[in-house]
Amino acid sequence: MKIGILVGGPSNESEISYLSGNNVLNSLKRLGYSSFLMDPRDKDFIEKIDLCDLVFNLIHGAIGEDGKIQGLLDLKGKKYTCSGVSVCSSTYDKYVFHNLFKDVIKCPETYLTKDLISEPFDYPFVIKPRSSGSSKGVHIIHSHMQYLQAMEQELKIYGQMLIQQYIKAREITVSVLQNRSDYEILPILELRPKNEFYDYEAKYTDGMTEFIVPANLNSTEMESIEKACKTITSVLDLKDMFRIDGLIWKNSFYVLEVNTVPGMTNLSDLPQSAYAKGMTFDQIVDTIIKNHI
Repeated sequence: MKIGILVGGPSNESEISYLSGNNVLNSLKRLGYSSFLMDPRDKDFIEKIDLCDLVFNLIHGAIGEDGKIQGLLDLKGKKYTCSGVSVCSSTYDKYVFHNLFKDVIKCPETYLTKDLISEPFDYPFVIKPRSSGSSKGVHIIHSHMQYLQAMEQELKIYGQMLIQQYIKAREITVSVLQNRSDYEILPILELRPKNEFYDYEAKYTDGMTEFIVPANLNSTEMESIEKACKTITSVLDLKDMFRIDGLIWKNSFYVLEVNTVPGMTNLSDLPQSAYAKGMTFDQIVDTIIKNHI
């Protein structure tokens, strides 16, 4: 069985994708699979896809999580890990996801704009790109001058920005692993970043975030998390592995986003949660592969 590992691409998360990909490459070799890395920017990319019995998607961000690479693989008739076109296009676009679920799960109040508009919330509030990952382009805004500078900068890069209610609360991430037909919520991770929030530096710099796993959650909070997960998975046909990021506030789980291609680096959230359950990295990878055998 030849497994091609998708990495890189045009995303600003390409570097992280390669870290994830090399981890999985080494794991697959230990598990006895024939595997290799492939980047959509490779000149022989299509030829490499043709060699694959299974594609392990680890492109974070643009094309890897927005449905584009999934569409190509569907056209080529290739099996691949993680979610398909419709799910990815509905989750990578944070505004589409918000509008799909805002009436059935708790979400922060959110506005979309392509222009510099008057601040819709009192300070502080959050601005973030409509479609991006790894907290790139995300700011917590504390003043009018900061708002002007950040919006001018990010609108040039991303074109459209979300302005979102800021909730000062506990940051948690819920990692879910599919085992055949069952979804398993792994031990829930609470994130305590040394920065103001779980930004790019805090995500990928060793020592910049304290991981509390399992998070200390009461029964009401746990019930709210399970209810949100059940609601999301009843609507979206999520596959293999995914992560739901959110906040615990007033005993309730407020959902921020769903990540359909979670990081698999040494510091990534899903592996950390799996380790707390007693799983090894190889067991995570093997579980995902066996979903497709």
